[in-house]
Amino acid sequence: MVWTGYEMVVWGGCEDRYCKTRFADGAAYDPITNRWRMIADSPLEGRNYHLTTWTGSEMIIVGGTQSNRTAAAYMPSTDSWRLLPDTPFAVGYERLDGSVLRDYVGAVWTGTGYIIWSPHVDRVSAYSPETDSWADMASTGLEVDLGVLRWNGTDLVALGALTAVYPNPVPLQGVRLVDQKWEALPSASLRDDRYNIGARPHLSGWAGDALVTFTDSGSEAGRTMTYSGAENSWTQIDSVPLPGSEAWPEPLPIGERLLVFHYGGAAIYDPASGWLKANSPYAEAGRAVWTGQEVLFWGYGTTDTGSFEMRAWRFTPPSP
Repeated sequence: MVWTGYEMVVWGGCEDRYCKTRFADGAAYDPITNRWRMIADSPLEGRNYHLTTWTGSEMIIVGGTQSNRTAAAYMPSTDSWRLLPDTPFAVGYERLDGSVLRDYVGAVWTGTGYIIWSPHVDRVSAYSPETDSWADMASTGLEVDLGVLRWNGTDLVALGALTAVYPNPVPLQGVRLVDQKWEALPSASLRDDRYNIGARPHLSGWAGDALVTFTDSGSEAGRTMTYSGAENSWTQIDSVPLPGSEAWPEPLPIGERLLVFHYGGAAIYDPASGWLKANSPYAEAGRAVWTGQEVLFWGYGTTDTGSFEMRAWRFTPPSP
């Protein structure tokens, strides 16, 4: 889902945890009127684990389970869709049971293009709305199977982890894009003990110029680190004040701060003052967007039968 500047647009997903039915419909929520509207039918097949971004005028949808190279763009101003060229490589890593791990693909909108990265084959490509085409970029050089891209308006960083070294501690690896070339970052050790994954690239996000990352062990055993592009170094900070979890949705930048979720709780990192705990409504999983004033969340809880119970809520973070 995306925030368009005046609506939250949600598209696709599954009926239940087994994903026997994948949807191709969508809706838009207006926080001023507190109302939803259905959006126009999509030319894409139903899917989940697809990538989405907002370009300033369109919502771009790329890849996803089953149909993992097709793409389309939705324009809210005209309530219309257009097909995009297929991606040059598969977006999404589907396992034999049909599931897809969310941190197997990196993606970010830079203001001029949509960059996607497939870590397990280390291919990078960028879509330009101006030319309506994809163009390959330099590979990151990282030998990882999990990865994300993070952009804060000036710095583009690729973070990855190679889980094949498990049960040994899994370090976080990274590179940053400088003059169209990827330069290595120092590796970050988030856990030292065996039989713990350690690095989870998706548990990261920018708080201004500080890139924050932590493990799914939360405050229990793992380290919380920040990366400074100016110094090209990692610094350990106070641990995220949340219990261990996979932290879903992903950390969300809110202005110059970073909002981190846990089932029924949240914490906010401010580079100037550190961590602040906050309450947030409960949901097992979902997505969140920042409107500039509040957080809008659309997600689900799972019933005893395995079906999804959809939930949407609004959350105003406490002031700094």
